[in-house]
Amino acid sequence: MITNLPNWFEYVQHNFILLPNNVELLVLQIGAYKGDCTEYILQNRSVKQIVDVDTWEGSMEHGGLNIDFGTVEEVYDKKFSGDPRVKK
Repeated sequence: MITNLPNWFEYVQHNFILLPNNVELLVLQIGAYKGDCTEYILQNRSVKQIVDVDTWEGSMEHGGLNIDFGTVEEVYDKKFSGDPRVKK
């Protein structure tokens, strides 16, 4: 697994403790990156479906960072390719 890719989810993870535990979630995520948030939700909440939307082309906040977004998308795909709850 490639480990030198930034993990932006670590800065917002504390917000996800507010998600309810007693319902099966339907999730739409805009900007999935390498799927850290998706992985957290799948491991910590009951999930019916997660739809992840991303171009895997980067955006302005990645300016100056040398990130291969083809690799980022490969990391994402390896995590969720066999999970029917995740729609890319």
